[in-house]
Amino acid sequence: DHGERTRAGAAKLPYQGKASSLTAVGTNAIAWLQDDYIGRLAWDVDAAGRSRSRCQLDHEAITAPCTNDLALWLDASTLQQSNQSAVTSLADLSGKHNAAEVNGNAPSFNAPDSANALNGKGTVHFTASSNLADATGLKTWSPLGIAGKQPRSIFVVMRRSPGRSRMLINLGNVAAQGEYFGLCDMYDKLFLPSGAFRRSDHDGSLPRLQPAWRILEVIYDGKSSQSYVNGSYQGTVTQPFNTANQAVEIGLRTAGDLASRNAAGAQGDFAELLIYGRALNLSEQRQVEDYLREKWFATEAAQH
Repeated sequence: DHGERTRAGAAKLPYQGKASSLTAVGTNAIAWLQDDYIGRLAWDVDAAGRSRSRCQLDHEAITAPCTNDLALWLDASTLQQSNQSAVTSLADLSGKHNAAEVNGNAPSFNAPDSANALNGKGTVHFTASSNLADATGLKTWSPLGIAGKQPRSIFVVMRRSPGRSRMLINLGNVAAQGEYFGLCDMYDKLFLPSGAFRRSDHDGSLPRLQPAWRILEVIYDGKSSQSYVNGSYQGTVTQPFNTANQAVEIGLRTAGDLASRNAAGAQGDFAELLIYGRALNLSEQRQVEDYLREKWFATEAAQH
């Protein structure tokens, strides 16, 4: 019992060190960074809506990722809800308060004890059909402020469902030449960011990838994109960008409206996304990879 009852009925918790990025991650849960670790606090509420006297403090023994110039941080494991319930909002842990909310239809939650969880942690499941009006997606409240040729780094843990065409992250205007910047596990390959979304314009498609959980990443320095799968370098491609400052989409990708040929649905599972407004150096990149690997693959063999 880490809590101490006060006269006002609140709970006092021991505190040491510097804390930052305090974020609500649920109705009765918060998370923050403290001394390069992630702290979480959850408390129970009785039927009358009163906080119970016992509080649980969970200080994860996982080193936090680099946070300098972190523009967006979405983590499915912060969700606390029942299996297969609708995911209507996913908090932004970067401190920018740019939560992702329903885009199209709500995806569903894979509870930690479900078959689609990863390493005992909850994930989010996206679905799609031939009718894009049925597709599920999440979209951030606002753009990230990353546009033009500005360097950026993207890390995502996700997987495409077996037998399905794609699972994607969209950071740009898919309908305009040179303004699209996306990361997509599609057609059994990893497609790097591309200036437009006609299939013929894709550059840097990587060797065949079977559907599986992976850490997918791209480091863009303003001139070229370097791609990595589970920390393993895959290649470099050069593509001129003038990307639009758009909100981030996961799953459903819109393009003005769902009737556009560039709109698309995705089917697969999502665990975590970190986007930086610059190209991380090698040491910072390895720090993020180590964080994601330890958190999501500590008891599972990551597939390269």
